[in-house]
Amino acid sequence: MTTTALTYPTQETLAQSYLNFYRRELIARGVSVASAYAATARGTDRWISANALAQVCGVVLANEHIKEDATFPDTAVGDDLVALAAIYGITPSPGAGATGNVVITCSGTVTYAAGTQATSTKGKRYRVLVLSTVTTGTEIAVEGVDKGTSTDLDAGEVLTWVDPPIGSANTCVVASGGLTNGVDVDNDARLRKRLLQRLREPQNGGSWAHVRRWMTDASAAVEDAWVYPAAQGPGTLHAAYTVVGDRDNDYARAGTTALTSTVAAYVLAQAPEMARAVITTVAHQDLTAAVEVTLPEPISAGGPGGGWINNDDERWPLAFAAGPATVTVTSANVFVVGSATTLPTTNTYVHIFESATRRVRLARVASFTNGAGPPYSVTITLDRSFGDVATGDYIFPASERGSLYADAFQAQVALLAPGEKTGETIVLPRAARHPSTSQGSPSAITTQQLSALERAYPEFQGASFYWLAGSLTITLPSEPNVPSSVTDPPNVWRVLKFAVYPA
Repeated sequence: MTTTALTYPTQETLAQSYLNFYRRELIARGVSVASAYAATARGTDRWISANALAQVCGVVLANEHIKEDATFPDTAVGDDLVALAAIYGITPSPGAGATGNVVITCSGTVTYAAGTQATSTKGKRYRVLVLSTVTTGTEIAVEGVDKGTSTDLDAGEVLTWVDPPIGSANTCVVASGGLTNGVDVDNDARLRKRLLQRLREPQNGGSWAHVRRWMTDASAAVEDAWVYPAAQGPGTLHAAYTVVGDRDNDYARAGTTALTSTVAAYVLAQAPEMARAVITTVAHQDLTAAVEVTLPEPISAGGPGGGWINNDDERWPLAFAAGPATVTVTSANVFVVGSATTLPTTNTYVHIFESATRRVRLARVASFTNGAGPPYSVTITLDRSFGDVATGDYIFPASERGSLYADAFQAQVALLAPGEKTGETIVLPRAARHPSTSQGSPSAITTQQLSALERAYPEFQGASFYWLAGSLTITLPSEPNVPSSVTDPPNVWRVLKFAVYPA
């Protein structure tokens, strides 16, 4: 099937078309070819007239092209996209305030009414989500009254109550996990996504697409939602949402308890009263992955650079037959690497994937000692300290852009949808996740994640999984597990450990 598209000539094409027509007419009237071309040569009056007219017509055609783009949902931008979305009842989201818990300090039992406000040191406002009668040390849910990522707060930051109830201290403290998922006002990409969903998926009558819309309308912090119709039989619906997983939140996809309460309350207010609805966020299923890849040799080894940092004979540790190389923490800069098949050299560079922060750390081996071998149990002392490296974290040869590879892989995994909520073959046909994989919402690890790295980083070539989801036996596609109970949140992959080894 061929898609019809308008084509717009350039100013140069318009001028040439004018001059060609003029020359043909002169020749048709008996003027010689040489004279016709001389009369329309660069710098002649006719050439100047042709280009002047082409310039005027070019502006008209350019405006027509702009107007054409403004009328299509996949190309409209700015105010044109807003106007187009408004036709379908969609308006830009004002954003969302961060959500999470605060730790209360009070005397005796104190009641905090829903809507009780507190402010941060930067003047951002927050409110209590639900009526809470608590004692000191209890956590209660709050959300930002103000919107945007600027409302995100780290654990331990202090909020001041605007009008504290009797018995309450004047301040409270942000609980572990912080206040997260603040979202800025809709950009074109998010508004376009909502518009295209409206056009592609009929959203009415409590259909799965309608429920999905309620979920995303509940808060701008909701990245997307997935619906499991009749997950517990007729008259039931389950739905789960994700938040954007990026570098700022260590690629987490699960929303806070406070955000889940907000989304559930909104959806239950819209859903048919005879339906039993279970609204959750997702649960993270940890993904361990190691990749074998061909990278360029360093300049010192006669290569073009941009790949491995060390020469081939200095690259350490290599992939083990039993799985990725791991560290045992002795101190912040001393680690034991067990079952090594080779020994490191002093000054070789290594990467450690820090599972606590999902970041790659670069260090140089300052010295090492080893036990009997091979295989060796190597104790390495690094030239710098890492307080967040944990026993079991992966260690692998350093490359110039290794941290970017890790972030890119995590970003690709953070695009995946959650898996199914049940594996029962009798129930699954009616309870399967919507939208499905065939509708553009894959949930499984495949070679696509590696292909994306190869497209983003041309030196990253011939990549293949060497270790995936706890096994040297690679089975693709690799779906997240079905939860133990259908009422539990569905699982979504999140990278816990990652390594890159020479192929």
